[in-house]
Amino acid sequence: MALHAGVGKTTLYDYLQENEELAEELERLRDKPVIKARKTVYDRIEESYQNAMDFLRRKRKEEFSTREEHVVDATHTITGMRVIDDDEEISGENHN
Repeated sequence: MALHAGVGKTTLYDYLQENEELAEELERLRDKPVIKARKTVYDRIEESYQNAMDFLRRKRKEEFSTREEHVVDATHTITGMRVIDDDEEISGENHN
């Protein structure tokens, strides 16, 4: 927005801090496309099963989200490895 106004970001930020009414109006304008998109989703939810499910997955995650389970086999043994502290210096040629 500062670029469109031809001013620096800090200048715009400072101006908006001093002009609460303008800051609120700009926030309302930023929200307009989101509100319109939500209305479109709501109005057309009956037209598409996929749109309805996407909406439910976002709004009711616990009930409708797709969950994935990852099983990890952690029984492997690692040998030839040394744990070092952050402060400890690594010596030798083969260290990454």
